[in-house]
Amino acid sequence: MRWPWTQPDRTPEVLKALEEVQAEVRKVGKQSLRTEARWDAMHGQMDELKRGVQEGFARQLSTLQELLVPADTGTDRFALALITVADSVEQAQAVMVQAANGAPAEEVAEERRAFAEMLIRILAQVRRTLSDVGIDPLPGEGSLFDPRAHRAIGRTVAPGMAGRVVGVARRGYRMDGRILRVADVLVGAEENEGGSAE
Repeated sequence: MRWPWTQPDRTPEVLKALEEVQAEVRKVGKQSLRTEARWDAMHGQMDELKRGVQEGFARQLSTLQELLVPADTGTDRFALALITVADSVEQAQAVMVQAANGAPAEEVAEERRAFAEMLIRILAQVRRTLSDVGIDPLPGEGSLFDPRAHRAIGRTVAPGMAGRVVGVARRGYRMDGRILRVADVLVGAEENEGGSAE
């Protein structure tokens, strides 16, 4: 009978086997991390694809709604023409304000200021006229994005404003409860861990 202390020393074999197991665990762990990273990337791509499809669908829906809005009455045609005039005045006003803000006060000619003030008065008059005939702007900045009233032309990171309108590129209008034209808007999104807008 052999005593336990007389048995051959298997410590080196056990240590070697333990090292091999540890190496295999590290290898599996690295593979698991790579697989997890691939899954995360695929989920991110799927989320991005889903958002793109949703936004594309919303744009198509808005475009179809605009096409389906009947502009067969003289009032509708007049309203759409007046809305186009309001757009032009708003664009001219934005250009003038931008030009005036970029230059020192002494370089801004009196004529430019007078022109900008005239555009402001004309725009106010056009808006009053639209309102008087029952044409009202659709909800804009701060409102919840509504694909029936808004066309998303882009998304931007805006903490606390996910799913809300954060900018209006072109106003939308409604008359007698019907949408005459959808608004082109920028929609807010939260930032995810990857640093991109959700």
